[in-house]
Amino acid sequence: MTFLDSPLNVACCVSLVSFLFKYYCSFLSTYVKVPQAVTKGNKEAIWWNIFVSFTHSAISSGILIYSCLEDADFTVDMANHHSEASLIAAIFSFGYFIHDSLHILITHPIKDNVGILFHHAIMLTSLGKVLHNRKYINIICIALFCEISSVFLHVRQLIKMMKTLNETLLFLIVCIANVLAYMAVRFSVIIYLYDWFFHNYQEMEKNYRRFYFVMLSLMTIVNMFYFVIIVQKDFLNRFCSSRKTKD
Repeated sequence: MTFLDSPLNVACCVSLVSFLFKYYCSFLSTYVKVPQAVTKGNKEAIWWNIFVSFTHSAISSGILIYSCLEDADFTVDMANHHSEASLIAAIFSFGYFIHDSLHILITHPIKDNVGILFHHAIMLTSLGKVLHNRKYINIICIALFCEISSVFLHVRQLIKMMKTLNETLLFLIVCIANVLAYMAVRFSVIIYLYDWFFHNYQEMEKNYRRFYFVMLSLMTIVNMFYFVIIVQKDFLNRFCSSRKTKD
């Protein structure tokens, strides 16, 4: 029996991760300076929220890639099999999403963050269920591979908030890389999860079958919604403004 076999130990680890993110965020906002444009716009809280999200995406991506590479049976019996690295990845992200949800509710206007809170609710519900029942942990890790795309997304957001590079070739390259990563990673994950479901739903318990399909459908809707917003903001609006300038 390992340390993480105990539900109490898992709960303690989730709480520890959540508190560590909280104090990490507090440390950054207290001791680290933000770009001048962020200070002028009075957006320090948003900057650090994005930076902490970037930290989570980078670390969780590393854990997820390691868990996939070190476990030769990662995609075998995904309902019941998981490695300790997969379990750690799920615990780490569960703790982060608890922290970020509470942080947004306390420090940001709810009406401006309905989309991200809805996304977090999907992840918290899914992670909570699989960690509680110790089933489909590798499936949730597949879903968490979207965090690889989030690394590019958060870099784009941080550069955009700095404002000094928004009209440069560098920012355009970052925007293109972000869209390509979004399509390559997030849509591939969604397609894989649907494919796995339609090949395995008959072996799933009825309550898991319904839960899986509802959560995956919501995940698809959220990712399509944000993809449209990103393309509109980074390319359509840029194209329209350049056309107006020429005219």
